[in-house]
Amino acid sequence: MRAFTIPELLISIFIIVLMTAIAVPIWRSGETTLALDRAAHKLSQDIRKATELAQRAQALVLPLTCAPGKISGYGIYVSAAMPTSTYTLYAECNGNQTYELGVDAVFQTVTLENKIQITSTSVTPSSFAILFVPPVPTITIQSGMESLAQAQITLSIAGDPSRSKIITVTNKGIIDID
Repeated sequence: MRAFTIPELLISIFIIVLMTAIAVPIWRSGETTLALDRAAHKLSQDIRKATELAQRAQALVLPLTCAPGKISGYGIYVSAAMPTSTYTLYAECNGNQTYELGVDAVFQTVTLENKIQITSTSVTPSSFAILFVPPVPTITIQSGMESLAQAQITLSIAGDPSRSKIITVTNKGIIDID
């Protein structure tokens, strides 16, 4: 009977270990890239969600702090200064077309996936609100007291800012992911 010799088994095991050592880091890199893609598309979908809520022009069923009939639109607030892995969806309660913490009703705070963060925005200071006012909806991008024609949000992998996605939103409703 013929069998495998010890050197043949050792070489086979060495080849398997070597291939595993090469494949695992590539797999991990692919996972974080996929997480970055998912986060960019989730942010884009949430901007569309605010648009759809404004188009429906109806109050959410969730308990909001706005008085009945006082919701004038829905929006999304993005800041690179807040915990850099979250953004906020809100209902505009006072009609001033800008996000005010404690005045406007937050109905969802979204936390990005692990290792994904908001590294910058295209505005100074590094926060802005995109508001959709029914029925058309009218789109306002507001940073402080300044109205903007467009805004950019940069998402990146923590520790590796070279791997990033840029989401551009215009006041015409165009959302682009680069």
